[in-house]
Amino acid sequence: MANGPNTKIFINYRRGDDPGFTHALYQRLEGEFSPERLFMDVEGHIKPGDDFVEVLGRWVAACDVLLVIIGPRWQNLLAARKVDPADFVVIEIKAALDQGKRVIPVLVGGASFPSEDFIPEAIKALARKQAIGLRPDRFRADCEGLIAALKEISAAPERARHAPIRDALIEAAQNARIKAAEAAAERVRNSEKAAEVAERLRNLENEHAKAVETERNLADEEARLEKELQNRVEAFVHDAEKTLRELSDKVSNADRKAMEAALSEFKADPRSAAKGHDLVKVFDAARLRRK
Repeated sequence: MANGPNTKIFINYRRGDDPGFTHALYQRLEGEFSPERLFMDVEGHIKPGDDFVEVLGRWVAACDVLLVIIGPRWQNLLAARKVDPADFVVIEIKAALDQGKRVIPVLVGGASFPSEDFIPEAIKALARKQAIGLRPDRFRADCEGLIAALKEISAAPERARHAPIRDALIEAAQNARIKAAEAAAERVRNSEKAAEVAERLRNLENEHAKAVETERNLADEEARLEKELQNRVEAFVHDAEKTLRELSDKVSNADRKAMEAALSEFKADPRSAAKGHDLVKVFDAARLRRK
């Protein structure tokens, strides 16, 4: 199973609205994103006496993206439950919109986007969301497009994290150029050495161009190191999963469960050096005690 990007995806759908496409999409997403990052059929977690609106809101809060699966019967089923306060589909969509989550309508089974007039006021903002279609005859290719969009969403926060560094470098270069130009203008006013000043200005412009190039190189190096880190994490997880399979029938149940738990915790936070250290420690201890 691919470790995949960090984006957590909530799949909102109606069981009576061509669910085959939804389950096929889930399988495609499962091949790109780890299962613990996919949320579907969460109403099974609602216990007797729970406030189902509050519980569904918490599940939606844990995700980054909500996919609204819209099939051929979606509009009719929505209208049939118009006055139902326990319509989980509407509750989940409203929670995502209220919480500012990214909401993506996904049209399946040849469905068209419902008319805005048929969408309840509570989720009217859904009508303004750009939809993506999964056509029956191009389902695999269209799924690839959706997966690419989800991966782009996952990468955006990482780029934003590095943006302050790049902005600071650009601002520093701009400030240096402004100060240099002001100083040069002052020297021109106080001296007849215009040629010398012009040469210095050219040198400053060259230095600025070099600073901009250096900033670009730093950004490229950051991206390379990020990719290298991701590859190492994936290789580490792959080796750990292989070791777990090899030792599964050679260690005690307690050790196997401890190994599975440590691996799961590391997958949830693969950038944590502490969890990586704990994973190695647990696996080493299990090897020493194997049958």
